[in-house]
Amino acid sequence: MTDAELTPFLQAIRENPEDPSHYLVLADWLQERKEPWGKLIMLAQSLEEQPGHAAIAAEMDSLIRKQGWNFKAKPEHLRLEWRWGFLRQVRIYDDYNDVDVPALAATLGELPLASQLESFWLFRQHAADKEALLAKLRERLPATTDVAVIEPLEASQSLEDAPQETRWLDVGQRVPKAIDRMKGVHYLECCGARSLPEAIGELPH
Repeated sequence: MTDAELTPFLQAIRENPEDPSHYLVLADWLQERKEPWGKLIMLAQSLEEQPGHAAIAAEMDSLIRKQGWNFKAKPEHLRLEWRWGFLRQVRIYDDYNDVDVPALAATLGELPLASQLESFWLFRQHAADKEALLAKLRERLPATTDVAVIEPLEASQSLEDAPQETRWLDVGQRVPKAIDRMKGVHYLECCGARSLPEAIGELPH
């Protein structure tokens, strides 16, 4: 399987990302060549048709681990979101520099299954040389990927003054009755189109 062979399939998906037929054509072509990615796409399509099907989800998870597509990271460090067999979102929680983030970005940049990657966010306390790190990540990832390095708020900062993406990380500690931090992050990611005060008002108290 070469990049040149994959290009027309990936181009069709880029042009019509909501059309499942393009994914299935790619899956058939991959399975004819005994490529495990083809099976992943077929399983993902089955899960779209049968949401919550435990056996299909378990088979997908097993295949992802077997092929190393979880990148051997600890679950508490890495959250991956897939759609139709393509990696769509990467969230890295790495306060102690346990993850070689540039190396992970370089690996993803070479994988066709990450060619539709929408976002790659690193949550890290006291990220040194943040701008240099961002530049490295953007060099390695698809040009359309939203790349961010997100740090927690300092005690002296206010939510209103902090950059939008920075506010998300610490918001769970600042709403009434202090909800779990990561739950707050996940919720606000889903509410990204709303203003921060509006999203905070909707968080569970």
